Amino acid sequence: MAKYLNHIDLSKNQLQNAVVHPLGTAPANPVDGQVYYNTTNDNKSIYVYDAQLSQWKSISGDITGVAQGTYINITNADGPVPTITHANTSRTDSTSTDAPAYGGTFEAVTGVTTNATGHVTGIDVSTVTIPASDNTNTTYDLSVGAGGANSSTIDLNAGGSGSGTDSITIQGTDNGITVNESGDIITVGLQSDITVDGLTVNNDVLISGNLEVVGTVTTVNETVKVVENNTIEFEGTTDNEFEIKLTGGDPTADHTVSLPNATGTIALLDDINDATLTVEGTNGLTGSGTFTANDADATTITISHADTSSQGSVDNSGRTYIQDITLDTYGHVTGITSATETVTDTQLATAAALIDVSAMGANTTASFTHSLASKNLIVQMYDVTTGEVVFADVDHTSINAISIIFAQTPTNDIRVVVIDAKNSVADSTVTYS
Repeated sequence: MAKYLNHIDLSKNQLQNAVVHPLGTAPANPVDGQVYYNTTNDNKSIYVYDAQLSQWKSISGDITGVAQGTYINITNADGPVPTITHANTSRTDSTSTDAPAYGGTFEAVTGVTTNATGHVTGIDVSTVTIPASDNTNTTYDLSVGAGGANSSTIDLNAGGSGSGTDSITIQGTDNGITVNESGDIITVGLQSDITVDGLTVNNDVLISGNLEVVGTVTTVNETVKVVENNTIEFEGTTDNEFEIKLTGGDPTADHTVSLPNATGTIALLDDINDATLTVEGTNGLTGSGTFTANDADATTITISHADTSSQGSVDNSGRTYIQDITLDTYGHVTGITSATETVTDTQLATAAALIDVSAMGANTTASFTHSLASKNLIVQMYDVTTGEVVFADVDHTSINAISIIFAQTPTNDIRVVVIDAKNSVADSTVTYS
């Protein structure tokens, strides 16, 4: 464990992820301002030592007293953990036995008043009257003016428990429409063909018979499915003048056909059943082979990478490395140049000194000359008795001397090692101040 023998100044930087020294009992021989974390008391608090009062003080901000309030009881207030309970207030529960029918009345709570602490201080009770039943059979006579300028609406409601059936029949023309409701289902029956001029449908429409549309049909974000003869037919401007048919034949599996966008073209201009395809290699590729369409005996074409480089592989080791790589216009390696690194080993220059505690007396600074002619030094210190690395302030007073500054005289002798990139020198003489 490393020890710091001088103060640490963080220069207003944060001390992050630090742990205060955890102890079961307070440390012996404390100094003013020393802190530790007590792991055994009830509150597990952090304590700081007050040298003026010669006592440890908790800095956890403990609560020293708890007072009772309205509806609040406190027990064991003098102990380490007081118990706080809500006072038991009287309460009477009741269940209403009212069972009013249509046109009857009953009492109901319509308002509750509470105080600032959430207690109920008042309850408002009101009389509620149930309306008379409107579950009756009713006949409505709708009158619609000539020209269709007026309209009427009837809301069909099968009354009671759903056993009733409401029906309405609209007559007046040969093409009558019958509307029947049973439960939650409304059935519309066409007594004969019907012509609709202007129709907007927001939900799905199921047509079990044939559908013929006279006029222009525009489909947006929908799928057209043709089920008869697997054919989609595009008619010309004049019936039967010309037409285009897309026929799926009788496929054994799903197939997808991708058509071009608005600017694309699909055209078969010639008969390619007997055409011949030839492949030639360029730009670093070689290829050969031809085949005739539909010729099962010539179905393979070979494409190969051209041999554009005679450079072999290079496998260096030690301090030899690849320095240059030459490429041709196709990005192929045509040359590799190696180089060897030359390294000269240099011995580190060091200096050492022993700080003798018995010679320091009450002094807190130890200075010595290392004669390394540099301030680019690594200074390492350790306790010669325990072997622990220690830290103290290092002052480079010149290029040949340093001072080691402690907060107080160390307990054991301290070994100091100074390292620089020069030839090593012998131990230096230490003076104390």
